[in-house]
Amino acid sequence: MLNIENLSFRYPNQKELLFENLSFHCPSAELFYLIGENGSGKTTLLRILGGLAQAHSGQIHVKGHPLSENQISLLQTQNECSFPNLTGRETLRLFFQLNQREYREDLLWMQILNKSDSFQQALITRYGECSTGMRQLINIAIALTKDAHFYLFDEPFVSLDEKNRDRVTEILEALSQDHLVWVTDHKIQDSMKTYSKILLTGKGIQNA
Repeated sequence: MLNIENLSFRYPNQKELLFENLSFHCPSAELFYLIGENGSGKTTLLRILGGLAQAHSGQIHVKGHPLSENQISLLQTQNECSFPNLTGRETLRLFFQLNQREYREDLLWMQILNKSDSFQQALITRYGECSTGMRQLINIAIALTKDAHFYLFDEPFVSLDEKNRDRVTEILEALSQDHLVWVTDHKIQDSMKTYSKILLTGKGIQNA
């Protein structure tokens, strides 16, 4: 169970709060689509949950305990890997190692991504030489190398074609069977079948 209590945030040197007294409770395993207008704070909220930004006030707990970095995996919009000279496979091996996990291609999400010609090409291509779509597939895979309780995906479908969007959708839906998954995007993918919507507005977070 994730509990957000009275969370408020303002950017430095700004008087007005971006959002104020957000409170929300969600179960331990479900897929949530976080929607809202541009500038409503969707990405900022994910950054706070991911430990990359500090809330002005409020509390976040998972199963009654303060949220910790090792419980979360965060994919940021157009995130760039710091190892451009490594191939996609070398990059994933490195992140599996950093996350103290064994590199395995029999994991369900790896099996799904391996159906993609773009992902297969990305595995043998240096990250810095990959197309934008290939990089995005590797970035998604990097986020999945961490065995987390809570997965945050900020616009994961950016730069992906329809087939790869469907594959990522399949991964997110499967992941949400045992984990809490939050996704932001400009629209809900047509292939997404099982999800709950939450709306972020100036008045807070609510079911949509």
